[in-house]
Amino acid sequence: MRKLLGSHLLPVTRHTYIFYNNYALTKGFGTRRDWNSRSRSTGQKIRIVYVCNKEGKKTVKDRGDHKIPRRRETRTGCMTKMEIVLSKDGGWKVAKFNNVHNHPITPRKVMIHCSHKQFHQSTTCKPLITDFHQAGLRPSLISRALNAVIGNQGVDVTQKQCSNYLLVGRKKM
Repeated sequence: MRKLLGSHLLPVTRHTYIFYNNYALTKGFGTRRDWNSRSRSTGQKIRIVYVCNKEGKKTVKDRGDHKIPRRRETRTGCMTKMEIVLSKDGGWKVAKFNNVHNHPITPRKVMIHCSHKQFHQSTTCKPLITDFHQAGLRPSLISRALNAVIGNQGVDVTQKQCSNYLLVGRKKM
């Protein structure tokens, strides 16, 4: 990965995310997109930063009454990141790369991370979920049907993912 510094990567930002996510999958950590910069004149993305999912710290709001228990803290301040910039010829280059984790990485449990559950990238599942729902199937049956149809393509659709997708669709209406 170090040899990619300054070299051209892939032409589309989606491919750069997939590339970094696949790298993280082999090493045993999850990823997320941290931030991006846009050109003031054109509005085009010119810089994107992908980080470990344990990067940073959660901002803690001081609430006087703690009636609802807080979720467990998952961020550890990890400094692992890959920063890509748009070059003058239109390709993306790796500008900065840091691979120092301050937490144990877990290659055997890597599929637990949200970035490696491929449902959010799937273009075939989402229309099928909508069609099955309009036919009157519940999310549990939809997930079973999709997993039977799709088979072993690395996409394992859960009942919760179906419910969340349908909920987002209802909110947009």
